[in-house]
Amino acid sequence: MLKISPEAPNIFRLPKLRRYRIVRIEGFQPIPCGGTHLKNIKEIGRFKVIKATQIDDSFKVYYDVF
Repeated sequence: MLKISPEAPNIFRLPKLRRYRIVRIEGFQPIPCGGTHLKNIKEIGRFKVIKATQIDDSFKVYYDVF
């Protein structure tokens, strides 16, 4: 995990898993995610990332779904 996303905030809070999903969004660092996931992004439809801000040692991502 540290090889893929060495500067990820809160990496110590991730559950101990054998495999992780890495979220990659152009213009942002790859981030491991321990949340609920879709099988395919098509399940959401269209979305647009508005902005991402760092808050302490985490990130908040703003987006629109349409």
